[in-house]
Formats: sequence, C-alpha cells, structure tokens
Amino acid sequence: MKKKAQISNATPSQIFAESVSNVPHAVLLELPKEEHVKRTIRNHRGYNDPSKPASRKELVIEGDWCLYGEKRFLLNDNGPDANERVLIFATDSGLSLLASSNTWFIDGNFGLAPEYFN
Repeated sequence: MKKKAQISNATPSQIFAESVSNVPHAVLLELPKEEHVKRTIRNHRGYNDPSKPASRKELVIEGDWCLYGEKRFLLNDNGPDANERVLIFATDSGLSLLASSNTWFIDGNFGLAPEYFN
C-alpha cells in the first residue's frame, strides 16, 4: 500500500533541518547539496496545484481551495461571468475580530493579483 504524502506548512529549511537532524554524518556526506533539496521541496509543493487560468472566466474556486484547513475561507464569489468579479476571503474568527474592532486598516495589495484582475 502506497503511503500518502503528508502536507506541511513548514519552510523548506525547516523540513530539511528536521529530516537530517538524526542522520549519521557519513550519510549526510552522500546527500545532495542542501539548496538542491530545498528547491526540490519548493517545486514539489506545486505539483497538485491547478494550472494558472488564462482569464477570469476560467477561474473557478471550489472544493479544498475554498477552505482554510477544515474551515470555510472563500466567503463570496460573484462568479466567473460577472463583469466586476469580487472574491471575498476571510475566516470566521477573522470576521469576529473585525466585528469587534473600532478601526480597520486595509491594504489592497494589487501587485499580487493576477493581471486579469488589474
């Protein structure tokens, strides 16, 4: 039976350090360079990611991509056919913090948005 890969939020450096912490020195000498192993970890993380959509119409967010862990994260999406596409992401605990706050600070980091949202 094939062992299912375990997902980690640790950085590649943390994963590498934890993995080699109890490895004998003679074995460490035979391993690839640390930077090569960390690059492989970064590359592997993207294997199951969906391909980048070419337009807003192709962007469909569903299933696990709507969740943060086991909890909802995508609160609203007015759909790929909307002229003004609006996606709202938040956790319920984040909404509770906003509801109890007197002041909100907002950062529209549009530099990270895909080009078809600009």
